[in-house]
Amino acid sequence: MKHPEFICEGSADQSVCSGLPFYKSYESHRLCILHYPSSTKSLKAFLEAVDAKLDRDDFNFAGTWFPEELQMDFQDEEFVNDVDFAYCVFENEVSLQRCTFRKKTNFANCNFKSSVDLEGSRFCEAQFSGSNLMGI
Repeated sequence: MKHPEFICEGSADQSVCSGLPFYKSYESHRLCILHYPSSTKSLKAFLEAVDAKLDRDDFNFAGTWFPEELQMDFQDEEFVNDVDFAYCVFENEVSLQRCTFRKKTNFANCNFKSSVDLEGSRFCEAQFSGSNLMGI
């Protein structure tokens, strides 16, 4: 369900969370579920928003705060569109083993609070500047 009256204040790029409803306020900013900075936010609501984006082959998650209950685990996947995880916070492990990224991949300025595994992955054009990459 679209919520055109709400504009998330968590990202300069409104396409990241276009159509998502208001989730909660944080420091006087009205935020969607993707941009709300909490390690314990509603996993169900978060996964619904993520799944809707993935169903559209939309990999623009700039500024998203991934909760601690969620372990990102992709293996042997091929990403044919741009992938943008700039300024994201990952509370749990990130595994992208043997993945192929055919276009731009942006992990700039990410905060990985646990390990990152990129073993065997191939990137066409990747940006990781300003990120802490634990476990590599």
